[in-house]
Amino acid sequence: SFFVFPITAMTILIFSFLSINLEYLLNKLILLMVVAAGLQGHESKTYRVKPLWGIMMGMVFILIIPIWFSMFTANRLYVSGLDSQLHGEDAQAARQFQNAIELDDSLADAYAALSQLSWTKFQKSHSSEAFDDALSYLEKAVKRKNDPRYLMLREEYLHASPPLHQ
Repeated sequence: SFFVFPITAMTILIFSFLSINLEYLLNKLILLMVVAAGLQGHESKTYRVKPLWGIMMGMVFILIIPIWFSMFTANRLYVSGLDSQLHGEDAQAARQFQNAIELDDSLADAYAALSQLSWTKFQKSHSSEAFDDALSYLEKAVKRKNDPRYLMLREEYLHASPPLHQ
């Protein structure tokens, strides 16, 4: 219908001003609520859902809770890990990032954060194990999300003097 284009344009404009990172489930839900609120004031054709279909949709929603809940929990662990890292608690941050990855293997930012922790450890100890871990975690992050920040970090790691393997 005619009103879809202005609402879509308005939503994209608002989104670009807010620049919400849509990687997190909560941000996706907020964007959907904003879009739904924008569509609410217009007259549209109403549809009646049959009770059986309503029950089936409810059952499907209940059955997919473990999928989205684990992603939500993984994102919370990742953010907790960032907070721990900010307060200098690197060991606790690493555990939280690892736990986030166990819940959601596709969380590239957790791999990148582990890579940065390993890189910091390498810079302090010059350990070849820490260097290898930093590269390994970063490669996993790049594999899951081709983010330019990760590519720049990889170049930085590779241009640094790698330790001699004995």
